Amino acid sequence: MLTSDELNAKLPYAFGNELAWLKSIANEIQTCVVLGAGPGIMSMALLETNPDMDLIAIDNNQQVLDTYEKHLEAAGISEYVVWYTTTTEAAIEWEEDAMFRAAFGLVDLLIVDADHSKQAVEDDLKAWLPHVMRGGLIFFHDYVDLEQNGTNGVAEVVDALDKERFPEVARPGISVVVRKT
Repeated sequence: MLTSDELNAKLPYAFGNELAWLKSIANEIQTCVVLGAGPGIMSMALLETNPDMDLIAIDNNQQVLDTYEKHLEAAGISEYVVWYTTTTEAAIEWEEDAMFRAAFGLVDLLIVDADHSKQAVEDDLKAWLPHVMRGGLIFFHDYVDLEQNGTNGVAEVVDALDKERFPEVARPGISVVVRKT
């Protein structure tokens, strides 16, 4: 079976100690929402460590979701939810669907890795913050802009956060993780 480390070696997506860090906190997570499914490497790392976690990946690109599912299936992982919609629309549906909210509750870990424009990251944070539990973690992937093409607003949004309400807890790889107080 394919592992997250093996897939990441073939298709670099997580950098530095990102996968190790995610694995180190996985057993503390009951519900994780991944905004921007990507190739599924981070989801694989979490579910390899904690297969009982509720993990919901949201993306509005069917090709990305197909690749995500192909990779998780190759890893023998079948217990997860994919949601084909925009990240902000998903937050609205999460709020409006009482059965869905009851099934998954509040989010322990929110991975922000969809559209990296400043406006989109701000919109994702605003939409999903009410669904993140107090003490929950928000993992901002690509805080460090490896592409350096001027389209990454992740660092600008993270750096503007109120540090008392969102203290930084880790800097795994090219990401930053804050805690919602």
